[in-house]
Amino acid sequence: MVDIRDYNVSSNDVIHGSISIPLAYLKRHHHEIPKEEVHVIASDKIERNLGVRVLRSKGFKVIGYTLTDCGCAEK
Repeated sequence: MVDIRDYNVSSNDVIHGSISIPLAYLKRHHHEIPKEEVHVIASDKIERNLGVRVLRSKGFKVIGYTLTDCGCAEK
């Protein structure tokens, strides 16, 4: 699992077992992610789309995602 949320967001909602690399740093630090299937944790759809695009361009296989601020439960 790769957590691409900003540090100030991910530090308040830690997801154990994930690698925290904010989207802004993903291109520079993608080598820290093991070359295998990746599950992305993002705040919203735009962050998810950008992160998935970067990871795929670096050769990762994205198998799924989780949105933490999607607003799905608010209704």
